Amino acid sequence: LSVDTAQPKVISQRGGNATLQCKFNRDPTSPPNPKLRIKWTKLTTDYLKEIDVFVAMGFHKKSYGRFHGRVQLQAAGKNDASLVITDITLEDYGKYKCEVIDGLEDDTAVVLLDLQ
Repeated sequence: LSVDTAQPKVISQRGGNATLQCKFNRDPTSPPNPKLRIKWTKLTTDYLKEIDVFVAMGFHKKSYGRFHGRVQLQAAGKNDASLVITDITLEDYGKYKCEVIDGLEDDTAVVLLDLQ
């Protein structure tokens, strides 16, 4: 399993939308995993804490806190874990971690959301 981001930095503005890119590649020989989990967290500036943003597993999807109702997966393809954030606020600025968990394997990628 590998996770990567096409754009390590995304620029948007307050009130706008942003897509934080995250794609993953699984071993093509492994069977589909209905329990594959995609988790997005926001990293605090000191990296000591992660704030839950969004979790998806199969048909179950959940957004947290002030992200509730403003985030969803782009789901442009079966290996797309990109996160779409709408109605961006000043507090949304920062680094986000995309984590894909496939059974015992997991990998992460970090994307910076910058505001102009």
